[in-house]
Amino acid sequence: MRRRSGFTLIELMIVLAIIAALAAILTPMGLNALNRAQATQLIADVRNVRAAAQVYYFDKKEVPEDIDAAVFETYLDVDELTNRAAFTYERDASNSGAFTLTLVDAKVSQGVKDQIPNVWTQDGYSTTSDAFSFDFTN
Repeated sequence: MRRRSGFTLIELMIVLAIIAALAAILTPMGLNALNRAQATQLIADVRNVRAAAQVYYFDKKEVPEDIDAAVFETYLDVDELTNRAAFTYERDASNSGAFTLTLVDAKVSQGVKDQIPNVWTQDGYSTTSDAFSFDFTN
């Protein structure tokens, strides 16, 4: 009598069920890690803009009108920002030392926005308006 080698259908189904269960557990964790990484990169860009604007403010006693302006190039290479399209820059008209970076909804996913409060540990971020506000006059 010839012996058959291999796995039975039941054994294969059990292995597939285990693999499916592990995939169901690990997929959300992987997506969460990806969103957190994108939020960290966005925060790094925001910090770079803030630091450059602060140096500009100490030199000129005002924040720049636009971060894409040629006058701001010596303080920040805007082309080096990974997420430049993810936020808009707006100078506060009533205060020459304040500005706001507002996130662009079409460029930043909700998952990334949900991770920003976990990554950004300083004051100035509003979850209701999805904006970072900075004031160097205080």
